[in-house]
Amino acid sequence: RAWRKETVGAFVGLGIGVGGLTNLRIMGLVVAGLVVAQRAGDWWGGRRGRGRVVRTVGAFVGAGVMTLYAVSPYLWANPLRFGDALTTLAHHLTVLPQCFQGEIVSSAALPLAYLPTWFTITTPPVVLLLGLMGMGVVVFGAVTRPGALVREPRLRFGGLLVACFVGPILAVMFFRSPIYHDWRQLYFLYVPFSLLAVYGLHGVTAGCRRRWVRAGLYGLAGGGLGVVVVEMIQLHPYQQVYFNRLVDRTTPESLRAQYELAYWGVQYREGLEYLVERYPAGPLTVFAYRGHNLSTNRAILPRAARERIMVSPVGYEFYLSDPRIPLRLGLYARKVYDNTILTVETMTLSEENAATDAYQAAHRLTVASAPIIRAAFDIYLQDGRLVYVAEPCAAGEGRVFLHLHPVRVEDLPSHRVRSGFDNRDFYWKRSEGGEGRCLRIVRLPQYEVAWLATGEYDERGPLWRETFELPKRARGSQAEKTAVGTAQGNLGSGEPCP
Repeated sequence: RAWRKETVGAFVGLGIGVGGLTNLRIMGLVVAGLVVAQRAGDWWGGRRGRGRVVRTVGAFVGAGVMTLYAVSPYLWANPLRFGDALTTLAHHLTVLPQCFQGEIVSSAALPLAYLPTWFTITTPPVVLLLGLMGMGVVVFGAVTRPGALVREPRLRFGGLLVACFVGPILAVMFFRSPIYHDWRQLYFLYVPFSLLAVYGLHGVTAGCRRRWVRAGLYGLAGGGLGVVVVEMIQLHPYQQVYFNRLVDRTTPESLRAQYELAYWGVQYREGLEYLVERYPAGPLTVFAYRGHNLSTNRAILPRAARERIMVSPVGYEFYLSDPRIPLRLGLYARKVYDNTILTVETMTLSEENAATDAYQAAHRLTVASAPIIRAAFDIYLQDGRLVYVAEPCAAGEGRVFLHLHPVRVEDLPSHRVRSGFDNRDFYWKRSEGGEGRCLRIVRLPQYEVAWLATGEYDERGPLWRETFELPKRARGSQAEKTAVGTAQGNLGSGEPCP
């Protein structure tokens, strides 16, 4: 509309839209740069009076900057902080292990094929085909008609769509920004690519003189989209787990073994509803790999169900598994494409203690009835100690990091104050002839710990990573003194398992 009307008011409206867009996703800067670049092309080509170009660009930039400032409270104290925000988002320190094509890769060092692969296997085939056709139409027009990319409004709009799709990808590659949980930080690329699909369909059908050919092409496109709509209805509410047929969807558990699945935790609601229906009376204590997602799903349930459910990391009765966690015996399972995204497990005392009976006596240790973290290690919290248990434990060796973040930084040792956490990393090793169990006991410090981060890594990078917020305690209480004394009396050197 701005280019069609060529008025200051139209470009003010465009500036307001792009300012709001940039507040939502900082990649809106790509659109802003493209608008200015295209107006610069009008100046250079002499298609418009330079005065009009200057006025419209000034209106666009002014409206965009003022809108961005108005809707971004972060900038109110100092507008120059926008540069800090851009740097932080381009280089944020989220380092997570990602499952990609059956291997664990670090979100900070992804292979070049990561983003193209994810986009290709999660975009509906009809949209993928038409979008590539749209890009081809734009490139063909720009190559065969020199200057048309500036002169022809329709081709120029197609060029804008291509740039809006390719620009953010190049920016991520240039800044080496971490991408994790498939490619969710760039989901907005569906918008320009879907518009390119429409552009491609129009470009191909416009060149067909026979009406029946055009009708057939539109029918194929509509039929392809119809198939996608039917599949979305069938997947509901797990549309986020969608994969197209360019990847193997028929081999059981193949997707779960190769890619990230259901990281939002939407499946937890179904697990909670199952428990409420199966156990119609009495309280239910539950926990899950992502406790905050579990609490959110609990809040969706009717009040009567919510009041019966308590989310607790210690002493829970039922555990709701995640696709990334090794599957165990469960009461209930939900599968998508024959890949398990949820199991509901009962955590009775006999079942949970089966993995710990052998070492409890040796260490004179009574652990909680359920772990606070379940990953490659089950991690228990009891009497000021963290107990790492892996059974079975694969032969080989590994390194586990454990970072303790205190309530008060001044409680840290002097050499750790600058980093803000206490480093308690340790190393484990087990040979083929061992008992198949890895065990490590770590005594927590006497100062109060707010939360901890732990995980395992090797030469390839992080293998898994989890965090846990410790419950608050009354410092100096008799219970605390007793717990510390018991831990000091019972624990030895805490060497890694053989």
